[in-house]
Amino acid sequence: MTQQVSFHVTRDEAILIGKIIDRAIQQGIRVPNRMEAHMDISATIAQGCPLKLQEWLNCESDFDFAHDFCGIGRHIDRKTGQLMDCFLPRFSGDDSASPSASQSA
Repeated sequence: MTQQVSFHVTRDEAILIGKIIDRAIQQGIRVPNRMEAHMDISATIAQGCPLKLQEWLNCESDFDFAHDFCGIGRHIDRKTGQLMDCFLPRFSGDDSASPSASQSA
């Protein structure tokens, strides 16, 4: 039996993901499909790679911002939700202030 990819994130995380996508569009990053981008970021979190969404959204470096946004889209396996090719987002890691960290504790 094939396991389905989870896209479960908190409401607060979903709002931040939407704002991250807005910033990507404002920066001129090509976002062919807003829903797909949202699903990619959500799956990354739900499949075990926590992201520091607020820190990512507010980062000063456009390069670091784009690195994670484009990298997730390029390296996610859409069948499993896992990041491939040893890609690790710069804004990944356990963030005790994030909404999902407090839920999973």
